[in-house]
Amino acid sequence: MADTVNIEWDFSEITNELEKMGKDIEKVEQTATLKAAQVIKAAVEKNIGRSDVNKPDYIHMADDVRLSGLKEDEDGDKVREIYGGKKTGYKWKWLEFGTSKMKGNQFMTKSLEETSEEVKKIIDEELQKQLDL
Repeated sequence: MADTVNIEWDFSEITNELEKMGKDIEKVEQTATLKAAQVIKAAVEKNIGRSDVNKPDYIHMADDVRLSGLKEDEDGDKVREIYGGKKTGYKWKWLEFGTSKMKGNQFMTKSLEETSEEVKKIIDEELQKQLDL
């Protein structure tokens, strides 16, 4: 009677599928994060509001919302950033959190809350579509 059992299995098909899935996941990260970020960006533009300034050369914060390319953060997660451009970006923290003389309107917080379900749906749909789930 043998005291060991040898099990052999050909993992080449599984390895090939995992390699293919890795390439598919990169495509999903690109498309899903872009679509989700665009939804959030639109909500930010809506929630940020407009000042009463009507000068021709004045740039409103809502017209200066930017979206970054896909990046990797310190934890290795893929992210896209939504931020204020060079002309208005420095004002974002004041409008979000307020100052000693002004209450913040929390436009980023509102935007994230308003879009959370739609963002989840976008991510799920992209995963299913791209990975044939």
